[in-house]
Amino acid sequence: GKSLKDIIIKMAEGGHKRANAQYTFVGSYKNYPGVGYYKLYKFKLNWGDAWIQCKEDNAHLVVIDSDKELEVVKKLQSDTRNKDWAYVGVHDLFLNTYYVTVLDQPFITSSYNWTRNEPTDSAAENCLQIAPNGLLRDHNCNAAHPFICEYNS
Repeated sequence: GKSLKDIIIKMAEGGHKRANAQYTFVGSYKNYPGVGYYKLYKFKLNWGDAWIQCKEDNAHLVVIDSDKELEVVKKLQSDTRNKDWAYVGVHDLFLNTYYVTVLDQPFITSSYNWTRNEPTDSAAENCLQIAPNGLLRDHNCNAAHPFICEYNS
């Protein structure tokens, strides 16, 4: 089987990443006490490149595993005035409709609120995104979108 890294390297060869080389990345993670450190990158990358960027920060794409964390992610989006869908650390790239987090945990889709008619479970949509209102959808991983990284100190 393919590893996530193999899949991401393939995605990165799609080329969005270095087109963004003029950006300088600052470690401006915001601490939400009792929950963790988060950063919303407003410039747009595909999911694989977003995964790489978070890794370069010694962080990872956000994995929302509590109601408290969901509230933080919504607040982060309103604080940054983000109006777009943002990538999170969940995918079904290994097996369609079997969602896992970037930390290799199963992701229980029924415990979350989804936008109407989502997830589509389409084989072309393997990466999860969150809307500013906290609803989820699955989306094409090659599309460039903002993304949220989480740093656990």
